[in-house]
Amino acid sequence: MSKKVKKKVPQLRFSEFKGDWNEKRLEELFSEFKSGYGITFDDITEHGTYPVFGGNGLRGYTESFTHNGFYFLIGRQGALCGNINRTNGKAYISEHAIVCKANDTSDTEWLAQRLDYYNLNRLSESSAQPGLSVNKLLRFKLFVPSKEEQEKIASFLEAVDRRLTQLCRKRELLQTYKRGVMQKLFSQQIRFKQSDGSPFPDWERKRLEELFSEFKSGYGITSDEITEHGTYPVFGGNGLRGYTEKFTHDGFYFLIGRQGALCGNIHRTYGKAYISEHAIACRANDTANTEWLAQRLDYYNLNKLSESSAQPGLSVNKLLRFKLFAPSKEEQEKMTGFLTTIDRKIETISRQIDQTEQFKKGLLQKIFV
Repeated sequence: MSKKVKKKVPQLRFSEFKGDWNEKRLEELFSEFKSGYGITFDDITEHGTYPVFGGNGLRGYTESFTHNGFYFLIGRQGALCGNINRTNGKAYISEHAIVCKANDTSDTEWLAQRLDYYNLNRLSESSAQPGLSVNKLLRFKLFVPSKEEQEKIASFLEAVDRRLTQLCRKRELLQTYKRGVMQKLFSQQIRFKQSDGSPFPDWERKRLEELFSEFKSGYGITSDEITEHGTYPVFGGNGLRGYTEKFTHDGFYFLIGRQGALCGNIHRTYGKAYISEHAIACRANDTANTEWLAQRLDYYNLNKLSESSAQPGLSVNKLLRFKLFAPSKEEQEKMTGFLTTIDRKIETISRQIDQTEQFKKGLLQKIFV
């Protein structure tokens, strides 16, 4: 007696397609599904003729290639095993990636989207070095539509991905532009003029303690006091941690992360909030502008001043003795207005990216089974 084939249909579907999706093993869907080839570190350079792809994407370039055409790659090893990358054209694909190309019954891009949505990392072997077995993956089962329906779905998802790529590129260009502007502003290559056209006074070298009315660590809070929903946001060294029912600060502050690999990073809070001891709460005095100081110290990258130890950290007292050149408060405000205009454009694009990602996430839940 023949084995009964399992069938399903998705919640959302293009109107021209009918009938059930059939359950199949991956080995039934691929013409190529195997690890790449070994390559030494010395054979990989920053510039070369052909890109080299490993388990986490582009590694560099080399002078030979192993594959030619469109493939998707599955990372085989490490914490990020199961991640999906793509290559099109001539490339060298290393043994740390599984090289995947659909057979005549399937579409390569559809399979890339489907397996990316599934999150193959869930199938990794549990060990000190997580990894995926090619043979086990080939026995993994999916519900699959006809090739024609696969192609229609893949084409639609590619259009969403292109939109995401365009938005990410636009944001990247704005961020690059902002860095260039900041370099010229903070080095005084570009100076603003006063409203009457006259120059602002020369910048003065000052310690941070001369510029702040508040510059100190926040307050202790236990994890039991932090919830997913609450009245006031809780900020730590890496930004928002959750919510609680009390606050320690009220108004506009910027926060400097105090500990860990990301110490020195900058966040902002507006209104009532609880700021934990893992962040330094900063507010300018009457001679300075809080946002200008946030922009200036973010540009400097305070992580460079962290103490070298097993747990990198920043000393409040040492930071207060740190010196920088500061313009008058009026010129600070002019610079801040210009930089925040760029920031608002970046934030707008970031929201569009988030909305598009959420749209795709919701879409994938409905078009796959």
